[in-house]
Parts: sequence; C-alpha cells; structure tokens
Amino acid sequence: MSDKQDVTESEISCLEMVRNGNYLNVASACNEVETLVAKGYVSKVALVGMPLMQRHYDYVLSVPGLIVLRQYKP
Repeated sequence: MSDKQDVTESEISCLEMVRNGNYLNVASACNEVETLVAKGYVSKVALVGMPLMQRHYDYVLSVPGLIVLRQYKP
C-alpha cells in the first residue's frame, strides 16, 4: 500500500506511544502527534469538564493508524 512509503520510523514510534496511552492529555502545535492527526492516523478529543484546560486532548489511534501500525509491527 502507499501508506508504507509516507510514514517514517519516528511516526511509527509515535503511533506505538499513542496506542500505549503515552500521549494522554498532551497538546502542542509543534508536537509530532499533531502531524499524525493531520494525516488521519490519530484522532484527538478535547477533555470534557476542564474549562480552564481547553488545550488538553486525549489522543486515540484511528482505524488508518491501526492499519499502518500493523503493517510495520505485525
């Protein structure tokens, strides 16, 4: 598939960390995870019930992210 060519090793390690829950409640515009959000591999949900912490998100792997991760790490 063409997804294999446009995913770097660092993005694969980020996908693994998102899968393991290491990027819970973290948000940064320059974060590499934000690049994965833009590619559609990771989705982010704003934390509910924290009005003063509007820039905090919960990152979760999307289906395309799971597929790409499985291609690299069977």
